Amino acid sequence: MTNTENYLFPNNLTLTVRNKFEADYLYHEIFENREYFQKGINLAPGDTVFDVGANIGMFAAAVHESFPSVMVHCFEPIPEIFQTLSRNAERSMGGTKAHNLGISDIENEVEFSYFPNFSILSSMYSDAIYDADVLRKIITCKFDNVRHDKQLLDRFIDTFIDSRLQVQKVNCRLTTLSHIIRQENIERIDLLKIDAEKSELDVLGGIEAAHWPMIRQIVMEFHQADEFRYAALRGLLEGHGFRVVVDRDEIFQTTDTLLVYAFRVES
Repeated sequence: MTNTENYLFPNNLTLTVRNKFEADYLYHEIFENREYFQKGINLAPGDTVFDVGANIGMFAAAVHESFPSVMVHCFEPIPEIFQTLSRNAERSMGGTKAHNLGISDIENEVEFSYFPNFSILSSMYSDAIYDADVLRKIITCKFDNVRHDKQLLDRFIDTFIDSRLQVQKVNCRLTTLSHIIRQENIERIDLLKIDAEKSELDVLGGIEAAHWPMIRQIVMEFHQADEFRYAALRGLLEGHGFRVVVDRDEIFQTTDTLLVYAFRVES
């Protein structure tokens, strides 16, 4: 198991983290870039949030920083990551419930590829070449404005990627979002946040027709956003009454990852 430690972030937030590099990456993405709070995404006291792909709970911490009374249901399928998420939820996030589950369109147990040294790439659809390429582009983006020796940087990135993409196979439980809605007696989801590493359409496929009207807003990282997958996503969301806005975060400029924001169309 990867060692954990308490880590103090620039905003004085303390969380238990699994490695500092990944924690800093998530902090920059969620707190500094405000990736999931753009394009008009809004919350109010007493709202309910579903965080699919919660990792260690950084997004839930960001929600509670502004809205302490919001209820956040966090879903994390990898058992080791869930242990850290659960610790953070119990210690510093009132109004958070952690679920050791993945959200999909089936209820089953499946094999995930788990990357202990860069856990946000963990997925049941892992592709070693694709994941290494994405990680390379993310790291290179961070050095764009820094003077450096290109050959030296390339060697550093190769070594870094090799160390980060050591993989383990783990069995994880999946359920559907509709099953959770019934189990938890959810009446409304004010924000459905999804970061599921190529499983985004599976997550949405597990929402029954009767439950779509309960969802007010959706924000997601949409991976492998080719023309076919993006058309399927947009058609699904618009078919259920959402207006769709698409952006690309600075760190994803050279990747095929999109940020998708969906809002209920006012009647």
